[in-house]
Amino acid sequence: RSSDLRSSRPSHTSEGNAPAPRTPMDTHAVQRKHGGPLDLRRFHISEDYGFILKNPLSELPSYYGPWMEIATQLTPLIETHQLRAKINQMPLLDVQNLTGHRELRLAHLALSAMTMGYVWQEGDEETIKVLPRNLAVPYCEISQLLGLPPILVHADLVLARSEE
Repeated sequence: RSSDLRSSRPSHTSEGNAPAPRTPMDTHAVQRKHGGPLDLRRFHISEDYGFILKNPLSELPSYYGPWMEIATQLTPLIETHQLRAKINQMPLLDVQNLTGHRELRLAHLALSAMTMGYVWQEGDEETIKVLPRNLAVPYCEISQLLGLPPILVHADLVLARSEE
């Protein structure tokens, strides 16, 4: 059956390009085509809530305290022009200590908001073009784990923050 998937996909092997990688949605499409069951939990979709994250977290484990401390103080740190300095002093934290989808989503939200604040702290006059490693590395790693871009997205701002 995997040949069905390959034969329906264009081959990009000419000129040294590798075939497009399979994605979870490719597998999902094949399963549905052949009558297999659809497991929404695999994609973190609820039959009752859709894409809204049920019972979102408001805290991460204490190891991630530096992220949460800054993320919860964004407005005063930006207003006093201290956000960039605070982030620059932050340790580089390992994302491997995050467990589960809800922790990853909260970490993505915190790092997204911190990134936007870092870039725009001084408005249009002094935007930052390069993020510090201690912010960029975990942000990109978490984004990759979630399959989200490393920007502030609707999934963070609205869907992961809703309350019943």
